[in-house]
Amino acid sequence: MSNSRLACRAFTLVEVLISLTLLGILFTLLGGLLSGMSKIARLADDDSVRNRQMNFCFELIRKELGEMIVDQGRLDFNFIGGENFVAYTTTRPELLVKNSIPGGARRVEWRYDAAEKTMTRSASMLIDGKREAAPPVRTTFLEGLAGFEVYYFDGVQWLRMTGISELVPQTLAIAIRFIFDSPESDNKQQFFESAFLLPNETFVKK
Repeated sequence: MSNSRLACRAFTLVEVLISLTLLGILFTLLGGLLSGMSKIARLADDDSVRNRQMNFCFELIRKELGEMIVDQGRLDFNFIGGENFVAYTTTRPELLVKNSIPGGARRVEWRYDAAEKTMTRSASMLIDGKREAAPPVRTTFLEGLAGFEVYYFDGVQWLRMTGISELVPQTLAIAIRFIFDSPESDNKQQFFESAFLLPNETFVKK
């Protein structure tokens, strides 16, 4: 009598195999779910870092252009742009470059590095209107950047600067565009841009 009760309570080999199979499927589904959640969290974190860096770059450019010095007849005081870069001279106090010279003009260049897919900002001190002997200090931003474009407003429309290096025509505003490849598609891109009003006296002839 007791043996028959034990036989009724025991699991057959088939039932054990079915249970193990179901557990395996469950763990596989949970693993895929956790992996997907981890990927979403990682992408969200990457977007957050990228957005903070973009906002910082836009704000820094805005402040520097607000105190820009332009003399198109002097090499280190001209306002130039082109394919993937823009350069200007500003009196805005430097935040990223530490040096012992208080105040003064600084030559700033923003350039897209296609090989590294980053944005590089170079800053050099100007002494007596010329760059100091020390090499410029470079700071890198925006990993994964796919492109950088500069536009100027001619009073009617926005025109893109596409040359190797050319003087920015007289204008009241310029615009900067950062381009990223979309993580959701290989053929789509994301555009982030901002326009900057220039001081009225920027292009006054001296």
